[in-house]
Amino acid sequence: MVDRIIEWIKNYAEENKISSLVVGVSGGIDSALVSTLCAMTDIPTHCVLMPIHQDPEHTKRGYNHVRWLQKYHLKVNLHQFDLTDVYDKFVNVMDYANSELGYANSRSRLRMVTLYK
Repeated sequence: MVDRIIEWIKNYAEENKISSLVVGVSGGIDSALVSTLCAMTDIPTHCVLMPIHQDPEHTKRGYNHVRWLQKYHLKVNLHQFDLTDVYDKFVNVMDYANSELGYANSRSRLRMVTLYK
């Protein structure tokens, strides 16, 4: 199954003229799996850590995972952007629309925009 997924990623990248892959790494199992599969394609893979008021242990796990990937895959790059200040400024501007659900979704949207950088 792993080989089929890796081949699918490679084919998709080739068909769509994609020269590198970008993965947000949170320190959780989902992003660890996706980043590992991407690294195994030998396509340059950019792993991005983007904490926002995140438990430092989660960020450390993500960092350690990417460093581990770099030991075995030469085309893995690590990028880190602490988005806490950006998020806090957003919350201060939007204070009139105080909604915990809205703020939770805004974290993922802020990370998404960062990945498009």
